[in-house]
Amino acid sequence: MQHFAPGDFLPTFYANSNINPRFAFHSLSGHRLLLAFVGTVRSGPGRALAEVLIAQAERLRQNRIMVFVVTMDNYGLEDPVLQQLSSNFTLFWDHDRAIARLYEMDATPSGAAPGTSVLRIGALLIERNLRLHATIPALPVEEFATRLWGAADTLPQHESERLVSEQAPVLIIPDVLPRAVCRRFIDYYEAGNAAPSGFMRDIDGRTQGFLDPKMKRRKDIHIADRDLQMVLRAALVRRVVPEIRKAYCYDATRIERYIVACYEDSDKGFFGSHRDNETKATCHRAFAVSLNLNSEEYEGGGLRFPEYARHTYKPATGCAVVFSCSLLHEALPVTRGRRYVTLPFLYNDEAAHRRAENLKFLSDTPPTTIEAAPAGPVPA
Repeated sequence: MQHFAPGDFLPTFYANSNINPRFAFHSLSGHRLLLAFVGTVRSGPGRALAEVLIAQAERLRQNRIMVFVVTMDNYGLEDPVLQQLSSNFTLFWDHDRAIARLYEMDATPSGAAPGTSVLRIGALLIERNLRLHATIPALPVEEFATRLWGAADTLPQHESERLVSEQAPVLIIPDVLPRAVCRRFIDYYEAGNAAPSGFMRDIDGRTQGFLDPKMKRRKDIHIADRDLQMVLRAALVRRVVPEIRKAYCYDATRIERYIVACYEDSDKGFFGSHRDNETKATCHRAFAVSLNLNSEEYEGGGLRFPEYARHTYKPATGCAVVFSCSLLHEALPVTRGRRYVTLPFLYNDEAAHRRAENLKFLSDTPPTTIEAAPAGPVPA
């Protein structure tokens, strides 16, 4: 019906409504929403969709789903269906189709003559952070309610309200990647030749790579597949970057590295406490993204930020923890199974200049291997 995919943040707008001449859509954050496009109740399909919404009004209220109806109709129209819509829901008067165009519900069909416009009808089920949960086509209208409640049944169940006295300053972002896409990244790792992953230190004014199993046990593979790179990039741009901008007032415009990493239980894979931007060659990094690809398939392997209590962070498959590269953090040992994760860094254009200037400090010698230790217990 439109180009928005589940997990995408939706555009906001101001609109004339039946309760407020300048209704701010962004003010609805914190609620589960249904944004319905009926076109006009003077058309058969639009009228039929409006009647279904009216019939479902009480159930929608009971499920705490707020309904907003976008219509081209005139607010003075003497029509019983429009009046019932207005008495049950908030209506946005979209006479100029501005909202419809914003959501690509007013578009030129493929192959049609320039200037040809088709107004589509349907609904968007929206999570409380103004992220799209599901697109619900209107047609056939007699099956709309079934599709609506099928989608509503999959809305995320959030934690019960609780008092938080201490936590790390991190973001947890759900549904950055769909599960099927996560599996594509895992398959890519399994089909390739992963190599031991090191870390950076500044030695005598140069940034040098090191391999030390007492500090880090992980294997990585670079994602050379251009299509997979673009899938990850699009997800970060549409679902992570807007949250960073909102939470931290920072515009991330650059991505460093496309990798899939794996921590295995066979060697108690882990990464000890570290910061991600402490060397000359890494000081440009602003935010780290830890995007889990198979959270339900392993035990252990959580993230910890020891400067901010000993809480462990382990988001679900396809979800990400985003945090400042200046935070001390550690990846705890995997005790069962394999943890697959993709780990990009984000920064901005100004930091890109700093990165380019500091490339002269990056050593071109292979990573130095520090004396290995046998696999076994590591610090908790």
